[in-house]
Amino acid sequence: MIMKGVLEFNKLLRSEKGSIMVETVATCLILTIIMLGCFETFSLINSKLKIQRIAREGAREAAINYNGNGLNLAKVKARDIANQYLPNTNPDITVYINKVNGEDANVVCSVSLDYKYVQYFRKEGIGGKKINATAIYPWEDQT
Repeated sequence: MIMKGVLEFNKLLRSEKGSIMVETVATCLILTIIMLGCFETFSLINSKLKIQRIAREGAREAAINYNGNGLNLAKVKARDIANQYLPNTNPDITVYINKVNGEDANVVCSVSLDYKYVQYFRKEGIGGKKINATAIYPWEDQT
């Protein structure tokens, strides 16, 4: 029984139908790899845009609500937005004031995330890339 199956498989490989089947499988494999590469590229771009949005909102919150506790509020808001846009990740968020000439200043919010490749197959991903974003908002001391 097994020998009969092997003989039929060998016949199929020698015939033209067998070569068409092999070419179809090879083409599908190549197209699948290209498609996964496109998905991964779009996912990386999407994560970069989300990180930029988190940094912008954190800096904006610090610039609007600065009163001694504004930096903490900005960090909390940036963390909340990060939990909405990128759940189950823990980006590094830094908010500080960059003083210029002692009076005028800029609020700076930096966000950094370790992006893991192919997260849709494995939760830990394979390899990775560090994604960074920084937003700077002007701020004047109102006190």
